[in-house]
Amino acid sequence: MATTIQKTFIIAASLLLTLSAVTTDVAAKPTKKSFINDIEYTGINFKLDEQYTGVELSKEGFNLLGTASDEFAQQINSNKYLKKIRRLHEDKSYKELRKNSILSKKTKTKSPKLENWYRIDITKGMTQQEILDIYNSLVDIPYISIVELESPPISSGFEQCPALNCEPDLPPGDGGGTPGNTPDLQSYQTYLGQSPLGIDALYAWTKTGGNGQGVKIIDMENGFNSNHEDLPTTFVRKYDYDDSDHGTAVLSVVGAKRDGKGVTGIAYGAQLGFHGWSPSIAQAINNAAGYLSAGDVIILEGQINRNINNGDSCTSQNQNECVPLEWNQATFDVISAVTNRGIIVIEAAGNGNENLDDPIYQNRFNRNTRDSGAFLIAATNPSASIARSYFSNHGTRIDFNGWGNEVAAAGLYGNTLFNGGINQRYGDGFAGTSSASPIVAGAVAALQGFSKNAKGQTLSVQTIKNILTATGVQEPSGVQVGVRPNLKGAIQYLESALVAPKLTAESYYCHGEYNLSWNSISSASSYKIFLDGSYFASTTSTSKYLNLPRTQTATVQACTASSCSEHSNSVSLRYAPVCY
Repeated sequence: MATTIQKTFIIAASLLLTLSAVTTDVAAKPTKKSFINDIEYTGINFKLDEQYTGVELSKEGFNLLGTASDEFAQQINSNKYLKKIRRLHEDKSYKELRKNSILSKKTKTKSPKLENWYRIDITKGMTQQEILDIYNSLVDIPYISIVELESPPISSGFEQCPALNCEPDLPPGDGGGTPGNTPDLQSYQTYLGQSPLGIDALYAWTKTGGNGQGVKIIDMENGFNSNHEDLPTTFVRKYDYDDSDHGTAVLSVVGAKRDGKGVTGIAYGAQLGFHGWSPSIAQAINNAAGYLSAGDVIILEGQINRNINNGDSCTSQNQNECVPLEWNQATFDVISAVTNRGIIVIEAAGNGNENLDDPIYQNRFNRNTRDSGAFLIAATNPSASIARSYFSNHGTRIDFNGWGNEVAAAGLYGNTLFNGGINQRYGDGFAGTSSASPIVAGAVAALQGFSKNAKGQTLSVQTIKNILTATGVQEPSGVQVGVRPNLKGAIQYLESALVAPKLTAESYYCHGEYNLSWNSISSASSYKIFLDGSYFASTTSTSKYLNLPRTQTATVQACTASSCSEHSNSVSLRYAPVCY
């Protein structure tokens, strides 16, 4: 359970109206490359400096509608690779993307300008020299602040085998086996049990909504077996390119059916979805988020080549230089935009055994200068004490941890628990930050489901993080793998927390005159009113007359002497220049 100090921390943090992700670009101005690693690349992403607004790409080239100069147009439109350039988020209109920037201003969050991102796809047949030439030509344009190579995401699954010389993703196929009646395998899922060994999912299931009811979860990776008997029908399925046991295992850990056979998902009451990495990592994340609402969850089951030194490699056979996906700025920016919309992003930290605080990472994993708002997940040993799995990345940026091996799941990982063929196979050895991530995602969905169904409120990204951090199993000093969730502690804390009021506003149709009113909250001794996210006034009544000088948004918190609830719903108060 949370201590008094920890609870105070939770409440103090929940005074924030929204999560404001730190999006400072800590990278220096891009410099020319003299080499590229001998790996597969899918594209070159680049970003126009955020000071330039209203720039749009058409068939003729870049058009200037905002702050850019004629010199800007001349330099970028004279690039000989102009015809290869496309918008990174081309399936979203400029207008749609700019709405996020406008919204972030209103809510006082910093959301990156996704409309300023562009891409040149790397096609088959391009030589390394051609790729270098394109990259360096973009670096030459002073109005471009970021240029980066993108390689395909690598599965964040891991198998303990000699010298990492193994393929963690089992190939599609009939899977062998003998068809039969699948037994109930929940007893092998020790991670469902009591904290500190497990996450107390069994306890959560005894509570209204504690099975993730009302929450949507999208798993992002290469593929899964949509015909597996233990998986429910997905509400969305995009770019599913194979019948990978990896995606099957992830989805089963987080949301397998509770039907008396096979395994049972931590958030078996949630709705599951799937989205692959096409057409690019950042674009795919943004598209997947379009199927979700505030309070829902995305799992990023991948890692990326850090691509710093000549010879860096991140493959399923050699994961030594694998780092979290947000290492690339294009991915970081879209994650920031998604978390600013209230969607919880669960991101595998990667299996490179890397200290993310190492100076080689240029402060890109320093939370004080660059924080996307995603929950970064490390892998730990399946024991009651928190000990890092030897392969897991680690550092002060890590938020949470889950089991990194011996995870029972659908798919043939580890020892076979049951094999009735490709659609009926289970193992007890799912591993890596890939197995840790769905465990944490399931905990997030279970807590959110309880809050939505038992308390009538959707928790913000920051509030979920604060509650799970304060009530979870703390990491020992120096381990740097974050906190292991404890759903019993988190739910018991939330049961004692104040419920947020429901706010309404009555207009007098005269300038900025409004009467705010809200329902009385049991145990509350006062109410705090916020305008545009900033504290405005306190009152002991359940209404407040306002005469505003301009259009603003209002929220209310219910408070006791020591703590306050989540913010109420937001109400827009429009200023009318005349009285009606």
